[in-house]
Amino acid sequence: MNIFLRRISISKDCGHGPPLRSRNNGLIRPADAKKRERGSAILVVLVFLGIMTTLVICNSVILRQLRQELNLIEKRQLEKFE
Repeated sequence: MNIFLRRISISKDCGHGPPLRSRNNGLIRPADAKKRERGSAILVVLVFLGIMTTLVICNSVILRQLRQELNLIEKRQLEKFE
């Protein structure tokens, strides 16, 4: 089993000062990368769910308004032709 590690360097103040290192000497393990990817996927799913919920709510509000308008038109036609 091969484990690939890559070294990263993070500097304070946009490149000024000494590089900061994590507790494991600046090495990122594959498990950490997978956790970040999983977190990103969850965030994307939550955003899509939020968008879909917003669309459902907007559609139901518009549908209610259309029903009210249709009832008003029906009422006016009944009054006109009776």
